[in-house]
Amino acid sequence: MSASLGIAHALITQSTLERIGGSEVQAYELAAFLSEQGVDVTIYTWFANSPMLDILLQAGVNVIQRGTEEETHLHLNDFDLIWVQHETLPESIIVDLLSGQVSDTTLIFSHMSPFEEIRIEFPYIYDFENRFSDLSVFNSPSTLEAQRSSFPANFARYAIYPNPAPTEFALSTANSHDAITSILVVSNHRPPELDEAIIRLRASGITVDLLQDVQGNTASQITNEEILSRYDVIISIGKTVQYCLTMGKPAFIYDQFGGPGYLNDRNFDIIAFHNFSGRTELSTQSLVQSKMQHTSMRMNAQDIVRNIVEGYDEARRYHIANRTRFIKRYSIDQLFPALIKRAQSNSERIHETLSEHYSTYVIHDERAIANFIVRIQQLNNPVSEFYHQQCQIFYSADGQFSEDQSDTYPKLRQHMEITLPDSRTCYYRIDFGEQPCVIRIHNSDSPDATITSNAVFQYHDWMVFTSPDPQIYCRISGERPITITADIFPISHIPDKASREFANTVSDRIRQGDEAINRLAYLANRPWFRIAGHIHDVIHHFRH
Repeated sequence: MSASLGIAHALITQSTLERIGGSEVQAYELAAFLSEQGVDVTIYTWFANSPMLDILLQAGVNVIQRGTEEETHLHLNDFDLIWVQHETLPESIIVDLLSGQVSDTTLIFSHMSPFEEIRIEFPYIYDFENRFSDLSVFNSPSTLEAQRSSFPANFARYAIYPNPAPTEFALSTANSHDAITSILVVSNHRPPELDEAIIRLRASGITVDLLQDVQGNTASQITNEEILSRYDVIISIGKTVQYCLTMGKPAFIYDQFGGPGYLNDRNFDIIAFHNFSGRTELSTQSLVQSKMQHTSMRMNAQDIVRNIVEGYDEARRYHIANRTRFIKRYSIDQLFPALIKRAQSNSERIHETLSEHYSTYVIHDERAIANFIVRIQQLNNPVSEFYHQQCQIFYSADGQFSEDQSDTYPKLRQHMEITLPDSRTCYYRIDFGEQPCVIRIHNSDSPDATITSNAVFQYHDWMVFTSPDPQIYCRISGERPITITADIFPISHIPDKASREFANTVSDRIRQGDEAINRLAYLANRPWFRIAGHIHDVIHHFRH
């Protein structure tokens, strides 16, 4: 329980937790902050996968996914705070809200984009947020301005919550050198002129690193204070700029929209208005059109280099001089307590039972959006989609299989242990999804089980299925239960270690085949082998 915040249990919701993106990071950092304050935090999502899921689980955050048993036990009165991103909520809590359940739970709805293409960042369920939000927060004034028409004209329960930085950045020591020696580029959308500028900067003797190269094998992690503190200048946009502001670290703002370069008193307010995105205006709510219109903010590579080098001293002094102000404005420990206090004081939310028609609409709309988002997420990641297939196990006493004699595992996993317990049922068939794959059976030489398959290639414990519907057949001859231990990989994405082991197995078979051919060739050239051939011909002649 956090006495200062008045929160014991909090639920944070986010549509998907897979890639390391803006809303995903905000959910993670808010969960971390609340946990540090003694709050018990749960995150609910429609879809979760690596790397973001791994990051949250390693941090000890309880993650509950749509369609699980845990979801059905989530209810409105279980939480003091529900922080809603993408209007994502468990259906059980939606039902609680629609039924007019009286509750002291504070609901805050968060929005992080002004662009109409990212529709899920807008209120997409008619009148839902207007009815149930204690406070709606926006990551910048430009996002609020772009979304204002989605709310009633008299809606006033809103605030700017500028995606603040974790406290660790405000506690770090500002350590940029007097002269610029090193630069870190944090960007997923580097334009060509920035890449050329990087080459020129390196040629001048300045160290320039890309974040993905610095992280190396740990690339699936969130940018942290320890990495940023190694460099004099950070080239980036968005959330990384908030990190730099609270660190007292010069940030050079430039990315896919171009950018103004270093921050100063002349440009700070307009750049902050647009969430440090590199934009200085929002004449359109279209992301595509916005990219096309911001040519005025472009620099050529030579100008980027000149501005970085010549403007460094002024930028360094500006960030150090204003660091205290920036911490008050962009550090989560400075912003969140006041925000939650305002939300908790709201008394405008009406508790009423809504019509059956509206309730049906809300539930069906939420289901449709969730199904669509999850399916898109799966299609964008073929490995993820592969492991969302079902594994079905058929059993029979006579080798004839049917659907009514089968069990289903909800999802495939890369490593599975499947126990076949019934010694009276001696025939089993295991269907590992419906896609081509490579399977390794670790106990294929069990004396109590005969294992075969419909694989096009099988050698030792490796099986390759190039057609849909991979099937493994198992006949048990003993009385003891058998556990089938298997590694399952999509045929297009075999991990490096497994790929090397598979390649070694294939090479071993080829080597054995070559040895057999060479042995036969050797025997064929022996004199007695040729004499035997002549004798065979003579016998064949007299018989016929």
